[in-house]
Amino acid sequence: TYGHDVTEVIDLVAEAQTKHDAELIIGNHDRMYFDLAAGNRAYYETLPAWLQASIDLTLEDPRTTSLADLKWSSAVQLDDRAVAGHGNPFGAEDWRYLNSDQDHIDAATALAGRGMDVGVYGHTHRPRWYRERLVVPEFDVSLHGTRTTPIVINAGAIGQPRDKSGRAILLRLILSSEVAEATFETVAYDSRAHIAALSELPLPATTIAQLCRFFAT
Repeated sequence: TYGHDVTEVIDLVAEAQTKHDAELIIGNHDRMYFDLAAGNRAYYETLPAWLQASIDLTLEDPRTTSLADLKWSSAVQLDDRAVAGHGNPFGAEDWRYLNSDQDHIDAATALAGRGMDVGVYGHTHRPRWYRERLVVPEFDVSLHGTRTTPIVINAGAIGQPRDKSGRAILLRLILSSEVAEATFETVAYDSRAHIAALSELPLPATTIAQLCRFFAT
């Protein structure tokens, strides 16, 4: 939805699944494309016009229909007490955001109610660590938490960071039976080239400006 190179992205994901058994978690926009293919435009109609323009362009790419050929999961079990999903631990395809302290408290409570003590999500595109208090993590610095209290982690984003850093981030998570170690790693990403490519897309100027603004530093 937020960029270009639809074919290349789908090919990379398909290769990762075939060669490395990569797990692919469905998000709200993935679900939207499946819904649109089925004629359901309810979610699409709630979105602003600038975003609909970008979605329409993605729909024009013939490879978008091959999204359904990939293997999708609503959540992935990382170990017997840790889970990864797109939005939150409140239910399959529940797209409520985890933004405030209370949101994270509620998420930790939901995890504990399911016998889980680590939950990893990404929906907000903003890296976060919550274990009794909400922390905006430093990049490339490890955080450690004992698994005696539920930990809620947001992995951040590569393709569209929204934390105002303009930096592409991935989460490296190491789990033992006692400790969760999370490192939010900066990824080499040519944002100038990405912005230049976005600027060449056949989209309204307002849409291009919205897509590019996440990379302004």
